[in-house]
Amino acid sequence: MEKKKKSKTPIFVGLSIGLFLIAAWLIFLAQCVAQTYHFVMSEDGRMSYGVCKFRKDVFCIGPEWEGGDTLFEIPDEFMGYPVTTLGGYTGRGYPCPFAARANAVEADFTCSDGFFDYHHRADDAYETLVFSVCLGKNVRKLGYVDGKSYLGNYLNDEECDFTVKIVYSFTVDEENKTFFAENGKLYYKASGELVDEFFYE
Repeated sequence: MEKKKKSKTPIFVGLSIGLFLIAAWLIFLAQCVAQTYHFVMSEDGRMSYGVCKFRKDVFCIGPEWEGGDTLFEIPDEFMGYPVTTLGGYTGRGYPCPFAARANAVEADFTCSDGFFDYHHRADDAYETLVFSVCLGKNVRKLGYVDGKSYLGNYLNDEECDFTVKIVYSFTVDEENKTFFAENGKLYYKASGELVDEFFYE
């Protein structure tokens, strides 16, 4: 009695499906990586950005202040792509809020207004540091903004000394379709509503 030969077709089909699924997964991962934003500094080191070549889009992380001039311009384009958003996330989701970073100020911490409200004392005296920001015509949305912050130092485990309040004064390109500025404050064109995510002068 002859033994029936087992067909190798199911093995080849299973192997083909497996290879196809692996290839599809690798393509998916490659596209995910391609669509992430990468941290890039401007040539003069005064501004930082998140750049995605796949999406052909840029978000502005904000001024990097090392002292001197506090006037900063968010250009229409960076590396050939439009700057459309304030703040966002780079890599696998690292938060990069739009905020002026006062690197020239010696401080133990940067904190939000909520932390300040909880920890400040009635006799706290602090300086105001004004950043003048010119918004380009392509900025159309807020991605992640941290525009209400203080700098300070720890006095002990429970007390803090707040030394600087960071505030903003905006101007906006006339061709910008989303925002406009008045007396240094930023507003939405569609509603006339104040953009409340910032401290203003």
